[in-house]
Amino acid sequence: MLYVQTLVHIADNSGGFIGLCIRIIGQNSRAAVGDAVVISIKSILINRKIAHQRKRKVLKGTVRRAIVIRNAFQKRRNFNIFVKGSTNAVAILGN
Repeated sequence: MLYVQTLVHIADNSGGFIGLCIRIIGQNSRAAVGDAVVISIKSILINRKIAHQRKRKVLKGTVRRAIVIRNAFQKRRNFNIFVKGSTNAVAILGN
């Protein structure tokens, strides 16, 4: 489950690394896999091998919408099967 003020990993190729969940879109107070959230980018990936700066898709401090793709919360399925991800992860949605 994802709550407000939860740190999440950004698992796409936008250049972001860590984000902070600042709002959950919908009626629930917590977000599960597939729910939309609003995040603030806290840190970005820095590639020091590249001499020139490429234009990044996200910058530090920007606010974007994202969708939850992985949860660290344990979920029970049928026949006592438990599914748990390693971290909380989101993918940033386009403009």
